[in-house]
Amino acid sequence: MLHLEEIIPFIKEWTGARTKDEIYHPAQEPGCTITPVTTAEDLVNSQQSNARGFFLEIDHPDAGRFKYPTWPFIFSETPAEIEYPAPLLGEPNEEIYIKRLGYSRHELVQMIEAGII
Repeated sequence: MLHLEEIIPFIKEWTGARTKDEIYHPAQEPGCTITPVTTAEDLVNSQQSNARGFFLEIDHPDAGRFKYPTWPFIFSETPAEIEYPAPLLGEPNEEIYIKRLGYSRHELVQMIEAGII
């Protein structure tokens, strides 16, 4: 781009003095292709995410009360529910390795001891 090196300092100064929203929303109005780079905190605190109930606070027996993401879609006829909190690391091993994949308890113990899982 012509004169890019001269323009960059002005862009940095202008954007550095504004929040993401102060840049993003006005730029969207005339149709600029722009989007903010968001952090996990931005997403959890987003008006859009909160308006649609995307995050749900759940009590985890070991981790405590946290916000968890729910579903990227909402069906009016078949609403989804969270039945239990996210498992801890290794918690579902028996269910997955023995009941679903067919390993024996002895093989599961060997995999754990070998550091495979």
